[in-house]
Amino acid sequence: MADTLDARGMAGLKLDLEIGEWLDAADEADLQVIVDDWSAAEAVAGLARTRGQEVAVERREDGAYTVAIGPQGRDSVGDTEEMLEPVKTSVSDPTRTVVFIGSDEMGHGEAELGRRLMLEFLRSVVVADPWPWRVVLVNRGVLLATAHAQAADLLTLMTDAGVEVLCCQASLVHHDLMDKVRAGRATTMPEIVESLDEAAKVIRV
Repeated sequence: MADTLDARGMAGLKLDLEIGEWLDAADEADLQVIVDDWSAAEAVAGLARTRGQEVAVERREDGAYTVAIGPQGRDSVGDTEEMLEPVKTSVSDPTRTVVFIGSDEMGHGEAELGRRLMLEFLRSVVVADPWPWRVVLVNRGVLLATAHAQAADLLTLMTDAGVEVLCCQASLVHHDLMDKVRAGRATTMPEIVESLDEAAKVIRV
């Protein structure tokens, strides 16, 4: 019988470490992992596949997902193929704008000027109507939610109003900032791709 790990509420590096430690310790993988959403399910499935494990994903009645890992995994969650597909949100809503930021500087040239311009851009976003649906920060863009206090304060204003600020987990790890996120939350690449896919408009900075 497969072991069950309820990982709802767990995300990012913590989730990866938990699954990785379990796979390292198990002689033969046979595990069911329950996660909150499709992005987390994809992250768990991807990690298991890199270890050569068979994986199946099932959408649960409560909206969560079960990821079955191991040779008995597919049988343990059933074989209904439509369960393997994520629930896609319609992009017909014109307010679904994603602001995609890949640096803490705007433009190319003098660094201090670039940082001032980025800060002014964020101030302009705050006073704009409507606000974006999500702000995605990758590469040095994650510095805006961590190391730059004024930028982090502006991003916090957005999150308080319901804007999702997503910080690329790999970028946070690279810059040693996983425990220094002041605005928004860490996320995986599958959720970033999902955000771009569901957006009605993407503003790349």
